[in-house]
Amino acid sequence: WDGVPEFSNTTPNTFQAQLFEDGTIVLGYEVLTPEEDGAGHRHHGVVGVSPGGGAADPGEIDLSTDLPFFSGGDGTVYEFFERGPNGASGPDSDPYDLTGLRIAFHPDGGGGWDVVICAPDPAAIPTVSEWGLIVLALLMLTAGTIVIRREMMLKTA
Repeated sequence: WDGVPEFSNTTPNTFQAQLFEDGTIVLGYEVLTPEEDGAGHRHHGVVGVSPGGGAADPGEIDLSTDLPFFSGGDGTVYEFFERGPNGASGPDSDPYDLTGLRIAFHPDGGGGWDVVICAPDPAAIPTVSEWGLIVLALLMLTAGTIVIRREMMLKTA
């Protein structure tokens, strides 16, 4: 979701949820914006996973500092963010600190999760113009090598 406002305001929020065939879930948070600078978020927030169906609550963890985390048999892993003391009229009592992170929940085969912060996105594949510069540099290196070898051969002859 890119630039999506909360239901009651126009400030943009950008985040992503990825679901993989092996059961891995990756949650990425680029921007979650309070309505006003310093105002705090208007609502409580929860980030995490749960099997649902009345699963036991093992308590929250701090996803920004307690990783890697291995939940064992607990299928519920989350962090709760409490809104500002007066809704939007005060600073967050528990500020949202996951901006810029990608958190991966890998199923452990026993009903729990191995939770880690993902590495940054892999390096981009060079563009056509970058490939052109690479090829030009290789051609110049080859030409320079040929010139040097010819000069060395002329000196020895």
